Amino acid sequence: MIRGRRIGYRWLAAVLALLFVCAGPPAFAEDAVEPAVSPTEKTLEEGNKLADIAFTARDGNDTVRGRFAWAPEVPYDQSLTQADSGSYTVIFTPEPAEQNGKVYSEARQAVAVTVMPKESPDPAYDTASAITDAVRGIADRSDDEVRRIAEAMRALSGREQDRLSRSTLEKLDAEYCKRFGYIHETTVDVHDDGVSSNRIPRGSHAYGVAAATGGNRTVKLYQQKPSGSSVLQFELEVDGSSASLPAPIVIYVALPGNISGSRDYYLKSTDGEISASVSRDYLAFTTSTLGRFRLYRERSSGRDDDDDDDDDRYRYRSRNTGRDYVVTSFWEPVIDAAHDAKEGDRLRVNIGARTEIPADLLRELKGRRVMLVLSPSRGDSVTIRGEEVVSIPVSRDYYTMNNLLSLYERGDRFDDPPASGEAAPAVPAAPPVARPPAAYVPAAPVYAPPAASSAPAESAVSVSEPPEEEPLPDVEIAAEEDDPPASSEEEPAKPQELTGGEENPFGLALFAAAAVAAAALLSCVLTLAIWGARRRRGR
Repeated sequence: MIRGRRIGYRWLAAVLALLFVCAGPPAFAEDAVEPAVSPTEKTLEEGNKLADIAFTARDGNDTVRGRFAWAPEVPYDQSLTQADSGSYTVIFTPEPAEQNGKVYSEARQAVAVTVMPKESPDPAYDTASAITDAVRGIADRSDDEVRRIAEAMRALSGREQDRLSRSTLEKLDAEYCKRFGYIHETTVDVHDDGVSSNRIPRGSHAYGVAAATGGNRTVKLYQQKPSGSSVLQFELEVDGSSASLPAPIVIYVALPGNISGSRDYYLKSTDGEISASVSRDYLAFTTSTLGRFRLYRERSSGRDDDDDDDDDRYRYRSRNTGRDYVVTSFWEPVIDAAHDAKEGDRLRVNIGARTEIPADLLRELKGRRVMLVLSPSRGDSVTIRGEEVVSIPVSRDYYTMNNLLSLYERGDRFDDPPASGEAAPAVPAAPPVARPPAAYVPAAPVYAPPAASSAPAESAVSVSEPPEEEPLPDVEIAAEEDDPPASSEEEPAKPQELTGGEENPFGLALFAAAAVAAAALLSCVLTLAIWGARRRRGR
């Protein structure tokens, strides 16, 4: 019995000693490890700063987290010159100090910084004159040189690009396409958007597309019904986009029969008047701006370029079906207003004498709690709720007012309750905020999104009528309900938290307490064992 107890005490003492050895002694400040900071050498260009250098701290294969800071005397936030080359000290502070099972100390590292002069761009092709001179002998230049000339042309400022002649652009493009296998003469694909007479014939083409964009592209022209006093109107697209090109291209538009080369004309784009020439067969011009173009005839009494395009017709691409169809510019801001409307908004559109309503306007409302009122100058208004919009065939582009009056509510129901049978959710009371309750959009295709209203949800926001001397707005939006306005008080910025782990400030204390407890327990066990052995001897 006594021997069994001795064996039990020995096994207990052995287990406790093993646990103490495995846990290891706690790490103290004198055992802290200094991590290695890199890089120790760095080359920078003039104009850069010491603050641009990214550092890392490592302990063997382990990354040590912490904060880097330059020594107080280091001008880390100023632009460097070659005279600033030299050695600078960076200080790394580990955060937290205990990581990867070790305790790390602060590290100071000297960094050798070399400042090199900034490389200036190649000045050979930085102006239109330099490009023109280079193109004159371009046939004798290498492929790399031809590519550099084209790239330099794209990098020119807009003013310098405007100085490039049509012949320079065509010659550069011809050589560029010859060297790199692109198409020099790009056929312009012509479409007409509802134009029944004086259509643009075949034969329109473009030069310079490859050199301006770096590859082959498709160029499309959409002829439109002329607006105002223009005699020809069209839109240009490259690869389906009307965004500006990196460099100008040369466009030759075949002229319809109503334009004579014996008359004087001038051309306007969305950016203003551009240089163009009209010959017997073509309208030729150079442009990097795409989009809409209008050709006007010079008159003896001066230029007459009345751009009254309230009912200008142009090609519209549906957001919902992806189909293209012709729509007047009056409806574009209306469709956008319906698209941007929020749940509970109500729109009123004074359509005047117009009788065709784009189907896309209803597609934007379908299934949403948005109300639309269409008010003609004569006849009954129609009220359409988004939840009640019927199925619309993909092939349908328009509805007439008679169609809509047969499908939806007759009359102006703009002041009706928001939704049938549904109570508006309670909104916490909020102090009133002076904001306009509605957005007014004029007849021109410019739309301002509706301003948020802070009125309670239980009642519709009243819409103040414009002064009598002002025309009635074409689009009127009143927000039916809104969330309460957010507090104007800003929350204080939260301190940035360290990433990659969290510090446990009690780890070392807990380890020390566990070690002391284990030692005390082991001492008690040994004391009891010795006391028991002496007692047995006394017997």
